[in-house]
Amino acid sequence: MKDTSIAADQSDSVANLSSPRTASNLNARVSDLSVTDRDFRWINTGDKVEIVSERVFFLGRTDGAINVGVNKIFPERIELILQQVDGVAAVMVRGRVSSIAGNLVEAYVTLNQSISDQVTMVASIRSHCKAFLSLHERPAFIHIVNDLPITESGKIKRLSSR
Repeated sequence: MKDTSIAADQSDSVANLSSPRTASNLNARVSDLSVTDRDFRWINTGDKVEIVSERVFFLGRTDGAINVGVNKIFPERIELILQQVDGVAAVMVRGRVSSIAGNLVEAYVTLNQSISDQVTMVASIRSHCKAFLSLHERPAFIHIVNDLPITESGKIKRLSSR
């Protein structure tokens, strides 16, 4: 959009948007906004991002991070990696409470209809994760399920930690 800017605070890498339309069309609490000049207001999106050159890479939602030990894991990143495995149809990743690590990564996976060998698929998923994810990012639990809960808007519904 013309005249729209994005910035990320270097301390937390959370995306902030600014647009001429923001000030006039936004119904938000004034305390949630900070005036940076007389025409624009910056809005915290709650999205963790990485800005490389002029590209913005979405890492995940700040309120959805999984704490594994001292590491913050973004479920969206792990879901993208798992979806690269041939035979995987859809994925939902969440944290599972652990008395030792705080949380462990737990994945719920649906398979393409042509896949019948779940044991081999779980092994393929684990192998793929080993190649592309750090040890603390790898799902400790992988569940093959028939379907995933969907919100009214058609998005996969994240289940809360248990």
